[in-house]
Amino acid sequence: MASQSTTYSVALCTFNGSRHLPEQLTSILNQTVPPREIVVCDDGSTDQTNEIIKDFIGRFPEIRWKHEVNIKNVGVVRNFEKAIGLCGEDLVFLCDQDDVWLPEKASTIMQFFNNRPFSIVFSDARIVDEQLNDLNLTMFERVGLKKQYLKRFHRNRFGMYFLLSGHFVTGATMAFRKKVVEQLLPVPQSPWFLHDGWIATAGACMDEVSFIPEPLILYRQHQSQAIGARMSSSERAVPKAKSGKFSLWFGLLRNKPPIESLVLKFFENNQEIIPPKTLQVLRKRYNSYKDLLSKPNHGRGRLFKI
Repeated sequence: MASQSTTYSVALCTFNGSRHLPEQLTSILNQTVPPREIVVCDDGSTDQTNEIIKDFIGRFPEIRWKHEVNIKNVGVVRNFEKAIGLCGEDLVFLCDQDDVWLPEKASTIMQFFNNRPFSIVFSDARIVDEQLNDLNLTMFERVGLKKQYLKRFHRNRFGMYFLLSGHFVTGATMAFRKKVVEQLLPVPQSPWFLHDGWIATAGACMDEVSFIPEPLILYRQHQSQAIGARMSSSERAVPKAKSGKFSLWFGLLRNKPPIESLVLKFFENNQEIIPPKTLQVLRKRYNSYKDLLSKPNHGRGRLFKI
């Protein structure tokens, strides 16, 4: 459990983010509970991003900063993996370069960890335009995280099956305990997982994921958006949840072959790079999942019947 003395690191990845980065950094520093450490991994920016970071480092010496600039572009997944590995505090907060944290984000998440046993948490987000105008839509609404699903999230492994059915967790809203990092890294190279999808899936299979239903960030929409860094072609191919109504039935069936078969095959084919502790739990849970789906008269939709 976290305590009043718990501290947190921010894992921030950047790539040509000078336009919105100052607002994001300011919102982090204006938290009611500020971070002890900010880790910034830049993926080879050619604009003023790194100059902005150096300016903030000089103006806020009370924060411990780690500023790394990649010699060559490694893509968003490897960049976040690097940033996470450099974080040294009790909790790690993932952070994109172009959003805005609401003032109580950190304190709300820290209170969650003080009161709950889970190691990974994600929250809702308020979706805004480039000028931060409210678009009257939250991230949970956009990806189909309905209240009736959230009520069942921790019942009978519903959360695990739910997260396996699609991409519902936004990395910019995610935080986790440092102690689980060794079970989450390295992030396997796969067109089906970005860093946030991998963390959510692996964590759900270990019953370590929970959620905070209220929005804690302003999630900015703009044309140059690329999850805080340039994405490789395989990363861009990852299926995204569609806006508007999004049923769990469609979430399970929209990928061909079905997503559960792909996930099982993926883990079976990547045993050497998946941390052993994680693999042991995943294999047990996936076998349970496969057995459940193989039962007679068991439709995929029935699994998620509300």
